[in-house]
Amino acid sequence: MISAVISRALEQYLGARRLIRAGLRAMADYEAEYGPFSEQEMAEADARVAALFDPPGEERRTA
Repeated sequence: MISAVISRALEQYLGARRLIRAGLRAMADYEAEYGPFSEQEMAEADARVAALFDPPGEERRTA
C-alpha cells in the first residue's frame, strides 16, 4: 500500500518536472526567435502564475 502511494507521488513529481522543463525550453525557443521577454511581459506572466497557484488572500513572496 505505501509503495503504491510513494510510486504515485513520484510519478506526479516527475511529471511536474517534465512539464517545467518543457515550459522552460519553450520560453528559451521563443526568446531565441523573438528576443528576450520585456519586464512588462515577465510581470504579466508572474501575475498569471500567482493567480493560478497562490492561495487566495496570501501575498506572494519573492526571493
